[in-house]
Amino acid sequence: MISSPIIRVGLLLVASTLLALPLAGCRGDRTDDRPRQFLPDMDDQPKWKAQSETEFFALQDGTRRTQRVPNQNTVAFARRSFNPDQFGANAWAADYSLERASFLAEDDAYYTGRTGPDAFVDTIPTTVTREMLDLGRRKFEINCVACHGYKGDGTGMVAQAGYTPAPANLLDPKFSDPSQRSAKDGHMFSVIREGLWNEITGANRMPAYGHNISADQAWAIIAYIRVLQASQNVSPDDPSIPDSQRSLLTRSRPAAPASEGVSP
Repeated sequence: MISSPIIRVGLLLVASTLLALPLAGCRGDRTDDRPRQFLPDMDDQPKWKAQSETEFFALQDGTRRTQRVPNQNTVAFARRSFNPDQFGANAWAADYSLERASFLAEDDAYYTGRTGPDAFVDTIPTTVTREMLDLGRRKFEINCVACHGYKGDGTGMVAQAGYTPAPANLLDPKFSDPSQRSAKDGHMFSVIREGLWNEITGANRMPAYGHNISADQAWAIIAYIRVLQASQNVSPDDPSIPDSQRSLLTRSRPAAPASEGVSP
């Protein structure tokens, strides 16, 4: 038994010094030395960088790629965690549900405009609303007017500059006659999203806008084009036109040509 107070004090000082030594390395100073790992657990995991190789997958497919190819039939269904069964009925979830549906794209008619390899749907496969028409007008004016003009008659600034081939006149009967393939809503949807090429020469006749126009927006544009086509045969005296707009249409209507032999 240690009876001397001096010895006891000395031992306490030595013990305190030994306990303080580990704390001396935890001052927060910057250092290139490896940190002290008292419980390393999973601190030293390998870091895989894009386009790098790893032997981990060498025996599975021989590629040694760190970037893995998704399993066959893997489908992304959202950019964020969202349970449609739990939250789909909430008003705030509308955009999430729409995004999820667009990822799954389970309805071929709606997301491809087709019912088969070369069978286009005749009409827009969804209900056309005023909100849809407003969206179609905005997207048409952003993406289509430069070539096809505000009326859809193919007289946009690109056409006026002499672009070849000339942008299509969407008011032409071949785009409104339901008996013609080019007038089918599904065909127009395909052209908007996938572009159009000359079947003989392979030359591009219209670029694809699928990178910029979603399926919902494409159908909205087609609905608005149908409005532009229908408006060509509507008289300013039509009772469906609001009075506030009738006078504007009357003033902007070109004068009728003078009859032969009669002074205007």
